[in-house]
Amino acid sequence: MGLAAALLHDPQLLILDEPTTGLDPNQLGEIRQLILELGKEKTIFLSTHILSEVEALCDRVVILHQGKIVLDESLQNLRAQEKQIVEVSFDYRVEPVALERIENAVGVKNVFDFQYEIEFDTEEDRRPMVFDFAHDNGLKIVALQHKSKNLEQRFNELTSA
Repeated sequence: MGLAAALLHDPQLLILDEPTTGLDPNQLGEIRQLILELGKEKTIFLSTHILSEVEALCDRVVILHQGKIVLDESLQNLRAQEKQIVEVSFDYRVEPVALERIENAVGVKNVFDFQYEIEFDTEEDRRPMVFDFAHDNGLKIVALQHKSKNLEQRFNELTSA
């Protein structure tokens, strides 16, 4: 109802505060589509804590922390800056320092037991290199998948202190 009232005077700027909160899946889809259509002709500021909504609806992201802007970037640029993360589980424990020797690896995190996240600074798929590492070291891969940092992880990094 509030959105309909705001649109009556055909403003060029809309400020929407948590516009999808409390909607069922059908309503959510309809409101998302409406916001995307309105965004073709109007400037829309979307204030939300639901970061998947930002990824679905926005082309620019501004994150505030303690009253200061800690990120102001286009979603396209953010995605281009993402580091590649390969999540792998082996049949034995591996020292993280050994995994850091894989070409382009910039960080390794032992997530749980025999499961690791290896962060790479290249867009080239590094899963074949992880496979080669396992083969060369007599390890079996139990699980192997490509991941990327989402906006929620980026938000957590920028605002936790």
